[in-house]
Amino acid sequence: MDLKNRAANLLISAIKAQTVEDVDAGREEFSTTPHEVELLSRLEELEKDKIRLDWLGDVNNHVGNVVLPKECVLRNVHSMRAAIDEAMAIKEREV
Repeated sequence: MDLKNRAANLLISAIKAQTVEDVDAGREEFSTTPHEVELLSRLEELEKDKIRLDWLGDVNNHVGNVVLPKECVLRNVHSMRAAIDEAMAIKEREV
């Protein structure tokens, strides 16, 4: 099995298993390399970050908030991620 197919199968298995531990414990059809397990762990962290950003960006969220330059928010009302990206770019230009 080539690497691309193996990675795709690993991701599908991880989605079905819901945890890296299930995949790592050998509850799947194939074994995983330590590198693949690390990639899955990183994907899980990215998914957690996505959930956090979605929660912060929810206009109905009255618990958490983000402080960004007003002009970045006004230009990017459609997307908190875009507002963050713009604010980050401003900071990078200032350095």
